[in-house]
Amino acid sequence: MTWVNTPPKLEEEKKDEEEGEGDGDDGEGGESTEEEPASEEEGKADEEEGEEPEPELDENGEPIVVKQPLFFKESDYHLRVPHAAFEHIKTLETTAMSSVNTQPKLRVHVLCSGIRYGNGERTFYDHFQKAWIQDPKALPIIGEGENLVPTIHVNDLANLVRRVVIENPKEHPYIFAIDKTRNPTQKRLITFISKGLGTGEVASMEANAVTDKNGWKEQLTINLRMKASEAFKQVALTEKEAELDEEELEELKKQKRFNWHCRFGLRLKIRMLETEFNEFRGLKPVKIFVTGPPASGKTYYAEQLARYYNIPRVHVSQLVEEVFRMAAIDEEAAGEDKLTNDCRTKLEEIKAAMEEAINEKRADMEEPEDGWPEIIIKDSEIRVPDDLLYEVLKLKLGENDCRNRGYILDSYPRVYKGAQRAFLMKPPKQNEEDEDDDDQDEELEEGQEPSFDKHIKNGAIFPGSIIVLDGADESLVQRVRELPEDKINGTHYNEEDMRRRIKAYREANNSQVAEPAVQDFFKQQGIKFFKEDMLTRTRDALNSFKIYIERNEKPFNFMVYDADEEEVRRKEYEVAQAAIALQRVAQRKQEENLEKIIKKQKEQQTK
Repeated sequence: MTWVNTPPKLEEEKKDEEEGEGDGDDGEGGESTEEEPASEEEGKADEEEGEEPEPELDENGEPIVVKQPLFFKESDYHLRVPHAAFEHIKTLETTAMSSVNTQPKLRVHVLCSGIRYGNGERTFYDHFQKAWIQDPKALPIIGEGENLVPTIHVNDLANLVRRVVIENPKEHPYIFAIDKTRNPTQKRLITFISKGLGTGEVASMEANAVTDKNGWKEQLTINLRMKASEAFKQVALTEKEAELDEEELEELKKQKRFNWHCRFGLRLKIRMLETEFNEFRGLKPVKIFVTGPPASGKTYYAEQLARYYNIPRVHVSQLVEEVFRMAAIDEEAAGEDKLTNDCRTKLEEIKAAMEEAINEKRADMEEPEDGWPEIIIKDSEIRVPDDLLYEVLKLKLGENDCRNRGYILDSYPRVYKGAQRAFLMKPPKQNEEDEDDDDQDEELEEGQEPSFDKHIKNGAIFPGSIIVLDGADESLVQRVRELPEDKINGTHYNEEDMRRRIKAYREANNSQVAEPAVQDFFKQQGIKFFKEDMLTRTRDALNSFKIYIERNEKPFNFMVYDADEEEVRRKEYEVAQAAIALQRVAQRKQEENLEKIIKKQKEQQTK
């Protein structure tokens, strides 16, 4: 902040003797000063820009010369203009650097740090937190966000301090401690965070709409064009070290290189920064799978738990919509994306088969006088294959919101084999040389099921809690009978469809001769499921679910709840459980006493 009010250094201010300084050459034995490589989107944008536009002309017809800002060098430290609140810091820096004039044995270095990030965040905390919960969907930037914001990871700052203190690089005493982010505009940095943790959206807002209590307004509106210090380069070799043999020399050079933690800034290490943020803040996802027969209350409880734990509810209708969205993407836009191309190809095949079936049916019928109407296959008439839904499900559960906060998966997959396809994966290769034939996806014949013998649990998306709702078939049908007409019309909630769906569920999950139930898959993977009767009182069921989900520890994912209300809920549940336990003890004693009476009567009869 000692530079925040410094005016930009423009081209005409460049002195002749400064030509060639800071040109980014590696230097003898030095480390490359290249900046962060452009992303694919930025590379395409650069190509589309093409030739530079014609320069604007003034009123005399002369081209208007636009002064381009230059990089500040560490020797420009005397130009810095601090924020009013940091004037004393500048004074302290100046005093320290001038102290060597009277104390020649004193070694002084001032590290001018970029905006720090990593390990929980400080300045960027507000944006990381908002992206994490995706509220608001678009992260705020001030103005157009084109100002340049130098940054550095806290680990790299610490490593640089160590290098300056221990290795004593012969550099300028005023050191720019910043990473090598390419074009570090405010908008670009916030967009990295939004894409890495949130929705990918950003929104401009006026500066006066951001209060100082947010803690980032002043820091993220600085505009300084700086380059990483030469102190980050490899420390020069001594004459004796330069005489080592080639192998030892290469090892020594490797040791002398700066060990970057986040060399190119936020974009290339955003997943690592996400992990650091989660671990530092104690954030853990809540991943729940709810299953059961139709009308057992799965969706109702899923919605309640999703709201309570601040997690998205994932259901099959979303997956179907996503398949149709992908199928609508044309081949050129899809490129080599396999899933998108599979969605389009398979749905086209299904539509073609449906049209063929209609034409075959028409062939046996007399054609109307005005001809057959055009065949239009609606999306709602197409049954999306499960293999596409499983792939889309894996994609969805790996998205930012589900990966960070967790999810509640509402009754899909419905069967054991479906759970295998969704939650198992091939073990990762130990090294690049592992290329066995078994690793290649085998072409399956029609109707052939894949083998999962060598697959392992996909821990990144695997649920940690399994809730199974159940009830008698007649109770399920009766619940549907009691639904109002407006909730039944246009749905499967009629008696005929209900009995068909219940039968299908029982055959898939309760048959003694068929494959195991879907919940058994999770039990085999070490997750003990929680079973609840559909007729249990709603409040009691929800309390039971929460106790089960929090059986190891209460999750923290910025969920909002009333602490007093939660304490009352827990106490009520504990009291109720204690009452049930006492009732069971009393019942056992009653049964024991009854057995004693019966035994005594038998003994008397025998005598």
